[in-house]
Parts: sequence; structure tokens; C-alpha cells
Amino acid sequence: MWVAPLPTPSETHRPLLNNTMKLVLLACLVAAAAAAPQNIIDGGFVDSFEPQPIVILRDERQDNGDGNFNYLFEASNGIQEERTGTPGIFGQSNMQGTYRFTLPDGTVAEVRYIADENGYRAESPLIPTPHPLPAHAIEQIRIAEEQREQGITFEPQPFEQ
Repeated sequence: MWVAPLPTPSETHRPLLNNTMKLVLLACLVAAAAAAPQNIIDGGFVDSFEPQPIVILRDERQDNGDGNFNYLFEASNGIQEERTGTPGIFGQSNMQGTYRFTLPDGTVAEVRYIADENGYRAESPLIPTPHPLPAHAIEQIRIAEEQREQGITFEPQPFEQ
């Protein structure tokens, strides 16, 4: 009786390794293609993209040496910044100013700011703000303030189980 010889381990695993290697190679090629720089302008693909040089139009600096300074910067791509500084009461520089830049839709965004002993405060329509409180929450706060003024306090009570 003749028995066929069993295949060696290298023969049985070779097709599996070949398929696995092919999948790994394919995954690497897909990852490389996805990571390649995309030339997109205004939402559409272009064959080539050459960045335009940005020209500095204004760069004015004045430092009085006593903590007072003025700074003005403007570039051809629409970026602008104006800043004024004065010495603060704790030795820091207090600053206030404005910076502007052009959004992709062509509108100009502007942020005004103050940085001093009270921290950094910026104002702009671009900065998200919290939603206003609903009327019932404002009423509850008013009632709580009235009760506090009248000396009414509430002791926390444990939950009964």
C-alpha cells in the first residue's frame, strides 16, 4: 500500500505568506497614495501648484526701551497685525492690538485683544460664544438670589434608599 508523503511546512505556508505579503504591499501602496500631497485649490484638483511668494508690505517697530512699544506688520496675503505695549504693574508687558487675515471665501477676519494683569481677552465674531440661558434658568437664579438675601439656606439631605 502506497501512502502519499505529507507536504513539508514550508510548502503549506508558502501560499499563505504570498497572499499576506501581497495584502501588506497593497496596504502600503494605498497608504502612500493617500498620504501624497494633494494639489487642491478652491475645492478642485489642479495638476501643479506653485506657491506664490508673500511680500512684506510694512514692518514698523518702535521700542522706547522703557516697556512701551508699537508694532505694525502687513503682508501681501492679507495678514495684518497692530500691537501696542506698555509696562504692567507686576513687571509684565501689557499689550493690546488687532490682527486680521483673509478667510478662504475672501472675507477679512479681525480679532481685537487685550493682554494685561487680568489675562488675555479677545473679541471677534469668529470666537464662539455660549448659548444664552433659557428663561426658566434665569428665573431659578433670580429666586435663589432672593432666598439668599432673605437668609434662606438649604442643608443638603442624603438620598434615601
